[in-house]
Amino acid sequence: MKSQEELRGASYDPQAAQRIRAMIDLYPSRKIAASVAEKSEDSLANYAAGRNEPPFPVIVRLASHVGVSLHWLATGEGSMREGEQQHQT
Repeated sequence: MKSQEELRGASYDPQAAQRIRAMIDLYPSRKIAASVAEKSEDSLANYAAGRNEPPFPVIVRLASHVGVSLHWLATGEGSMREGEQQHQT
């Protein structure tokens, strides 16, 4: 039997769950985020914990409602919010 990591494929970014969790945390509640995502709160919890990889349309719905950059979600590079400048330190 294959492990979760093997099922996700070689391109799975284990830090993606952290970015998904950060995006979900921008919503006033998990219930509202689940409604926007058209998924259950349990599904969102699984995405945020890295147990399941969310379908792309779900990511787009969640990101577009709170202005999160799809590039940032996919790569972790750049600014989290669309239109924000990344601060150089």
